[in-house]
Amino acid sequence: MHYEEAINLRPDYGDAYYNFGSVLFQQGRIDDAIAQWQKALAIQPNDAAAHTSLGNAFLQKGWPDEAIVHYQRAVEINPREVNARNNMAWVLATSSDASIRNGAMAVSLATQAVEVSGGKDAIFFRTLAASYGECGKFAEAIAAAEKAREIAISRGDSHLARMLERDIALYRADTPLHQAALH
Repeated sequence: MHYEEAINLRPDYGDAYYNFGSVLFQQGRIDDAIAQWQKALAIQPNDAAAHTSLGNAFLQKGWPDEAIVHYQRAVEINPREVNARNNMAWVLATSSDASIRNGAMAVSLATQAVEVSGGKDAIFFRTLAASYGECGKFAEAIAAAEKAREIAISRGDSHLARMLERDIALYRADTPLHQAALH
C-alpha cells in the first residue's frame, strides 16, 4: 500500500498516517484506523480533520464520550469545522445514554453547522431536527426534518428521505429520536 510506503519513507509525516487511517476506516478496519489517526495526532496535534475522524471512529465503536472529546477539540482548532460540530450535536441529541444527551447544546451546535455550511446539507438539518426533538420543540423538529427531506429529495437521496419520513413521524408523536446503543 502506498501510504505504508510513505510512512516508511517519512515517519514524521502526519498526513500519511491520516490518509492511511481514512482508507482503513473505509475498509471497516476501525481499530487500525484509530491507531493511524492517533499517530497522525502525535505528530500534528492541531489537525482538526484527524480529531473529527477519530471522533467518528470512537462513535462507530460505541464510545460517545471519547467521540465528543475529539469533536470538541476539532471545533476548538477550527471553528468552521462543520462535521465535528454536526456530529457532536447528533451525539448530544440522540445518544441512547441519557447522561450524554444535552438538547440545548445540540441545538446550538446544529444551528451553527447549518449556518456555516450555508444551509444546503440535509444531514445537518436532520441533526438540527433531532436536537429540537430532544428539547421537546417538536414543531421546530418537524420543520427542520421537512427541510432536510426536501434537500434529500432534490439531491436524489431516497434512502435519506425515507429516514426523514420516519423521523417526522416520531416528532409528530412528540417523541425524540434516540439511537439504540451501538454495543
